[in-house]
Amino acid sequence: MPAMRGLPLAISAVLSMSIGCGGAPRDFQPQRVANREVSELTIFDDEGNDQALADHLGSPLVLHVFASWCAACRVELPALMQLETDTHIPVVALSIDPTFGRVRALFGGRAPPNVFRVDEQDVRRELGVSSLPQTFLVDARGRVRVRFAGARDWSDDDLRDLVRRELGLEE
Repeated sequence: MPAMRGLPLAISAVLSMSIGCGGAPRDFQPQRVANREVSELTIFDDEGNDQALADHLGSPLVLHVFASWCAACRVELPALMQLETDTHIPVVALSIDPTFGRVRALFGGRAPPNVFRVDEQDVRRELGVSSLPQTFLVDARGRVRVRFAGARDWSDDDLRDLVRRELGLEE
């Protein structure tokens, strides 16, 4: 009987599984993604207004999925947000937090205008996200070119060059 004591807890953990938070991988090699579009996602701004992610397409962008409770996400986020400032490559960050209050708190009370909330089930279904953080390089037509699973150092010059190359934005 001693082996049975942990069984209810294990069953409960499996039944309540959602997107998990992972650490940084050893390298930043992207994973190729074929025929996945992001235009169907509905996102919510700081005021709770919904809009289509398609409204943000038209030029290549970096699409990032995170959560305020994810330690790796919190560490990675400042350099990712700086990526847009330094490279002029648009970054759209999508939080899977259930409310925007946690997202606002993460950013010191007010989320930047390129940070949105998205339904966890939608991002799981549309992008196949099963762990956090995840970052997608999206072309101007809304097609995912590559995916990065896990945290990255977005201030790294080699990684920034790779992003430019993958999005066809080489200098």
